Amino acid sequence: MAGPVSAGTRQAARRRVAHVGRQVGVDATLLGLYDLAGRTAQRHRLEIRSVTGFRICSAADAAELTGWLIEHVTHTERREEKVRAELLTRCFATAVEPPTTDRVRLSATMRFFTARPEQRGRKASE
Repeated sequence: MAGPVSAGTRQAARRRVAHVGRQVGVDATLLGLYDLAGRTAQRHRLEIRSVTGFRICSAADAAELTGWLIEHVTHTERREEKVRAELLTRCFATAVEPPTTDRVRLSATMRFFTARPEQRGRKASE
């Protein structure tokens, strides 16, 4: 769900990164050097999940989150940044590590194309 991000959102993210950096004694400007795809980052995410009680987003979680978005959010909200914010809130409430944007899009697309016509807003005869 890439899209425009407001300056306020970026500033809030910078403040959160700086806060965590102070807690762990790391300069927040070094975040850009952190390899988010490497084994160290994977181990760090595992440690964070074990402390916080969060779990990796499974296929079943992704399907549930997609269904929840379709049922409760996207029928009234279409702006990607707002939908993403609702998704992150739901993930936090259910202790699920947020899925990647591509995974959410794929799950939503598959759900749309496997739905019956009346679930897609069409009549069965169309």
